[in-house]
Amino acid sequence: MPRPSPFVVPVGEMLRHPGRARPVRIETPVDWAVESFSARSDPPLRADLGLTAIPGGIVIRGSVELTIASTCVRCLTETDRIHRVKVDQLAEIVDEGDDGYVLAGDLLDLEPIIRDEVLLALPLLARCDPPCRGLGEDPETGLNTAAPGRRSESPFAILRDLLDAGD
Repeated sequence: MPRPSPFVVPVGEMLRHPGRARPVRIETPVDWAVESFSARSDPPLRADLGLTAIPGGIVIRGSVELTIASTCVRCLTETDRIHRVKVDQLAEIVDEGDDGYVLAGDLLDLEPIIRDEVLLALPLLARCDPPCRGLGEDPETGLNTAAPGRRSESPFAILRDLLDAGD
């Protein structure tokens, strides 16, 4: 018998009593990836959510935290960062053809909601740092670090040398 998903939560009792709320804590590894981003399984995803029943659905609010691995598109440095995302969504009791998150019976699958929020919050391009300068002419030298024997990466270093020579 397959193990039930940690993302599936029973909400049948809540739906019969609008206004009822309950906390949900999920801690599980995930294997989500898109472009140059992927979720690390260690440490696992942690979600602290509050579910509130309303007429016709469930409101999901809370936060999600997981570690995202990425490769900088400029300097090709691999980095791991903790990624925090706020969740504020509605799962509705509607016909199957409608858009949005649909409740299937008395069970709510939080995985598509959390996954969408996490992946949509990622930047378009992976960068190791906002001031990342990329790769240099030598494939073994990045512009983010000084090469051996070089004084400065600044384009104005030669002017500083001229001012120093005039003293």
